[in-house]
Amino acid sequence: MTGTNQHFVPLYYLKTFANSKGLYVYDKNENRFLSENRIPVNKIGFSKNFYDIEPEYLSRFIQAEISDESFVDSLLEEYNERISAPLINSFIEFGEMVYRIKKLNIASIIRPNDVIDFLVVQLFRTPFFRKQFEFIARDLYKKHHDKPDLLKRYSIEDIARTIHGVYIICAICNTDIWKNQENDSLIKSMFRFIEFEVIDKFEQLKAMSKTLWVSAVDNCYITSDNPIVISQSDSGKIELLFFPITKRCSITYSFLEQANKSVITINEKRKKVLLEQNRIMKDWANRFIYSYNKTDISNRQ
Repeated sequence: MTGTNQHFVPLYYLKTFANSKGLYVYDKNENRFLSENRIPVNKIGFSKNFYDIEPEYLSRFIQAEISDESFVDSLLEEYNERISAPLINSFIEFGEMVYRIKKLNIASIIRPNDVIDFLVVQLFRTPFFRKQFEFIARDLYKKHHDKPDLLKRYSIEDIARTIHGVYIICAICNTDIWKNQENDSLIKSMFRFIEFEVIDKFEQLKAMSKTLWVSAVDNCYITSDNPIVISQSDSGKIELLFFPITKRCSITYSFLEQANKSVITINEKRKKVLLEQNRIMKDWANRFIYSYNKTDISNRQ
């Protein structure tokens, strides 16, 4: 159910790194753990009214009936989280079984390509991504300086929130819901760009090699408030994407054809791969890092 505490990192995803008491949270800015004890997952990964957008603003840009500010949050819950939760959760038992028996004898049930829908929506929904739109909003203000009446209708924050919402709606609904062609829309010029970027992310990931990594060692994967590490060129070509799915499983998208559809066990000889992936996640985090074990955040072995 939607509310004021709106998660930009889904609860069901955070639970795959937690035990019954929660998980450890490390603050990069303060260089310390928020608590010596685990923190319940419902206490982290959210911001108050993060997705709320005035219906008046969003109605100008999409073809849907909007009655309240929580339209985007409700859309995330209904069309993304309810569908993606069972998929993400399916990796939990798989990872734990590999950890116990040190073998990949049920790998055939894992289909890494199915994770893409979750990845694209999650990529766009974080505070890290939202920050980019503040710059875009300022540029739009400059571009439309000759339309003072139009500018009075929107603040920079209104524009940034609306663009962010349109990206999320586009990723969930495959662009069909938001194509309102209002002539005086400040972000009308961005519609084609948003549509192209969202669809392009889906198509690129579908064409890339997918590799699933499963930890059979005591070390676990960490995640963060910005859980998808993506490296791309200036032209937007994805070169590498890394995503920890659970504390035992991660997935990479790359151009290594020999690794396509591979499922690789992280054993003691390969442990450096997991440690390096954790190092990258720690660097990529916007501020907070989430971990099953404290040692996995600082471990540099």
